[in-house]
Amino acid sequence: MDCCVRTLRENELDDWVEFVAECFASKGTQATYFRRHIEDDPDFDSQLIFVACKHKEHGEVSFVSTCRVFSRKVMMNGVAIPMAGIGEVCTSLYHRRQGLAQRVITFALDVARKKGFLISSLHTSRKELQRYYSALGFISVRTRYKIYSLDQTKNYSHSPDLNVTISTASTQQAPIIMEYLCKRNQTDFQEQTEATKEENSATSNILSQQTLNDHILKIIGGHVQEQHAQLLLSFNGPVVRSRRYWDHWLMSELKAKCCAVINLSNGYAFIEIRNIQHNYEYHVMEWVSQPGSAEELLDIIKCLHFHQAERIGNDVVSLDECSVHIPSPLVEQFGCDIVLPCREFVDEGWMYMVLDPFSSLLTRLCSNHKRHPQAENPISTTNLVKLLERQPSDMSCEDNPSMHLFLRLDAF
Repeated sequence: MDCCVRTLRENELDDWVEFVAECFASKGTQATYFRRHIEDDPDFDSQLIFVACKHKEHGEVSFVSTCRVFSRKVMMNGVAIPMAGIGEVCTSLYHRRQGLAQRVITFALDVARKKGFLISSLHTSRKELQRYYSALGFISVRTRYKIYSLDQTKNYSHSPDLNVTISTASTQQAPIIMEYLCKRNQTDFQEQTEATKEENSATSNILSQQTLNDHILKIIGGHVQEQHAQLLLSFNGPVVRSRRYWDHWLMSELKAKCCAVINLSNGYAFIEIRNIQHNYEYHVMEWVSQPGSAEELLDIIKCLHFHQAERIGNDVVSLDECSVHIPSPLVEQFGCDIVLPCREFVDEGWMYMVLDPFSSLLTRLCSNHKRHPQAENPISTTNLVKLLERQPSDMSCEDNPSMHLFLRLDAF
C-alpha cells in the first residue's frame, strides 16, 4: 500500500481526533480525552502531530497511523532540557504490522531533532511494546514505587474529625475532586468554603467549573508552584511547569481523575483514589513537604478511606483492603519516618532517547557525573539514562537504586 508520512494539516484536526479515538476505542478511551489533551495543553502545536495517510478517489485522504509529539522541558541537574514526548501512537486495525507506526515515529523524531528537542521520552506498560521501542533506540529508565498496607490492627466505626468539601466540574458523578484539610486549618477552610458558596448558586459543596482552579490553589496555600520547585532541584526527570501549564494542563488532569488535593503542614499532596473491585488504592501522584512528614500524610489518607466508606454507606471502616502507592524517591526524600512494611514495584515503562548526541548542553550535564568526568562524545542514550537515575546532589553513587522521578499528572 502506498502511504505518505507527513505533518497534520490544521484543517484535519477534528478528523484526527476521531481517528485516534477509533483506534483506542477498544480501551474505552473517548474522543473527549484526546480533545482535552489539545485544548488544555498550553504548548500544543498541530505541526507536532504526524500521520501516515493514503489517498482515495476524488482526492479524499484517510489516516492509517499517527503519533503526537508533546513539547515539554524536563529538569536535569538544575537545567531545563527540551524534551519531545511521544504519545497517542496508534494504527488502524486493518493496517497494523506493516511498519507504519515505525515510519511515523521515525519521521516525528527527525522533525523534533530539527526543531531543537534534545531528548525524547515515552511510556508504555506493555513488555512487548517496550521491546518494540527498544528496537527504535529507546532505553528504559527504572522508576520505583513503594506499596504500603496501612495499620491492619485498627478498625474504625466513624470518620475522624475532618472537614471535607466535594467539588465537581459538572453535576454528573464523575469526575470528582475532593479537597481535604486537617482540623488545624478549620477556620480558614470554612471561610473559603462559605465565600465560594456565596459566589455560586449551585448545590451546597459543589463548585462551578469557573472557580474550581482558583479554589484549589487557595486550598493548598497558593505556594504550590514554589514548593514544586523543590522537586525540580532534588530529582532528575520532573517536567518544568509554567503558570499556564498549572492553570490548564494540571487542573484539567485533576478534574479528569478522582483526586484528593491535600494541604499539609509544610507542603501539599495530590492523591488519586482508585476503587478496584472494592479494594481501594491511594496513589500519591505528588508529595512535597519537610522530611519526616509521612505520618501526617498517612493519617490523612486514612481519613480519605473513611470518607469513601461513608459515601457508600459503610458503618464500619476497615483498612484491610486499603493500599498506598508512593514513588520511592519521594519516600526517601520526605518519608524517613515511615515504619510500615512495604513492597517495591519497579516500572520500566518510561523510556528515553537522545535526539542530539552532539549537544554541548547534554555533554556538559553528563560530564558532571563524577564517575565519568569525561563523558563520551557523542552522548549516548545510556549516558542519559545514568544521569536520569541519579540525584543531582549525589551523582557519584551509581550503585544506589534509581532515583528517577516523573510525576504522573505530567504524563501524556
